[in-house]
Amino acid sequence: MSQNAGSKTIKIGLAKLCFAAMKTTLTHSWRSVTCLLKPDLSAIEDSLPLPAVQRAFLQVKTDLNALADVLLWFDQFNGPPLPDRDWQQCQLVLAEGFTNAVRHAHNGLPVELLIDIEVMIFAGRIEIRLWDCGAPFNLAHQLEQLSSSFDCDAEGGRGLQLMQKLTDGLTYTRTGNRNCLLIVKHYSTGDELPAWKRKR
Repeated sequence: MSQNAGSKTIKIGLAKLCFAAMKTTLTHSWRSVTCLLKPDLSAIEDSLPLPAVQRAFLQVKTDLNALADVLLWFDQFNGPPLPDRDWQQCQLVLAEGFTNAVRHAHNGLPVELLIDIEVMIFAGRIEIRLWDCGAPFNLAHQLEQLSSSFDCDAEGGRGLQLMQKLTDGLTYTRTGNRNCLLIVKHYSTGDELPAWKRKR
């Protein structure tokens, strides 16, 4: 074999190796681009919040007599997936929240002024929202000022403490020209129920 032929053979071999290396690099790059263009949809779906199982909305006037209508309307949620014990506690908190809206937030305002109530039932929790048109109020600060034990001389404070003890989340925020009281309650397990109500 001549020197020129050997040199040509070497060049062809080097060209094949370079082509193979480029092909491998392009393949890996394309796979990376494909992964970016086609993300793991299951991971995205898992991060999305689950929709509400049930949702209802009610408007009532600023009238304590309307409490009976509010509680009657709330009866529709007395059943699965909301445990009976949690429903009773939420009923009490809803009554307290509505009463506070009438007596305090709407104190001195027209009876025709509406209070909006929304209930959303999820697989593991219930969310209750009450909107009023009263003045802003710092609920978090008020709860910090209250002692952990009930004060028999402070009816309003006693009600707020009860609401806090019976819920997993209690906030009062300003939204536009209205206030929103958000009540969150996670469903209790069987171990937290009274012994006579637990399934055997």
